[in-house]
Order: sequence, then structure tokens, then C-alpha cells
Amino acid sequence: MLVNSTTKVINVSLPLDKEQRILDFLLGMVYAQCAIAPDKWFSVRTLLGYDWSEIPLKVLFDKYRRKINSDREAMKLAGKDAGHLLKKVLADKRFSRKFEMKNEKLINQYKWKRE
Repeated sequence: MLVNSTTKVINVSLPLDKEQRILDFLLGMVYAQCAIAPDKWFSVRTLLGYDWSEIPLKVLFDKYRRKINSDREAMKLAGKDAGHLLKKVLADKRFSRKFEMKNEKLINQYKWKRE
């Protein structure tokens, strides 16, 4: 759950099964981040890096790559969608952990708020 965010969660246009697979993957990445570096800020970029060829988020890149003739632009748009999906994971009230959010250089960053 996000504790200091007033921004909305934006929906991403994907088939539900693909979206759920991505959400589950991101949740696993968040748990790993909390275990490895619980006091560090993280973003989609720090969780996933730049090579999405072997992870479920590749469908986001593929979605844009079919429409746009530029890998760079497709990755940029896919990264935005990934950010929306990460925020959806962290904002879910069923998720027992709480996270702080900040925006730095147009990138949302999150940190586990341990109690």
C-alpha cells in the first residue's frame, strides 16, 4: 500500500492473463528488493534493468514495437506502462507492506516503509 501518494493508478491495456502474470512477476521483484535492500529507493528501472527479453514484461515492449518503428520509443512507452503496473502492485490494499513514494526526474521511486 502506498502511504504518501495522491496520484492515481493508471490502467494498462493488456489481456487480463498477461497483466496478471506481469503483476505477479513485479510483486516477486518487490519482495526480492525488500529482502536485499530494504532501505533503498527503487523504480522500474532499478528492478528490471533494460533487457526484458526473458521476462513477462516483454509483452509490453512487443505491444509498442508492432505499432512503432523504433526500439527506443517502444521501450520508453513500455517502461511507462511497467511503471503504471508497478504502482498498481504497490497501491493494492491487499498488499500488507507499506511503501513511500517520491518522484525524481519524472521517475516514480518507492521505498519500503518498515514499521
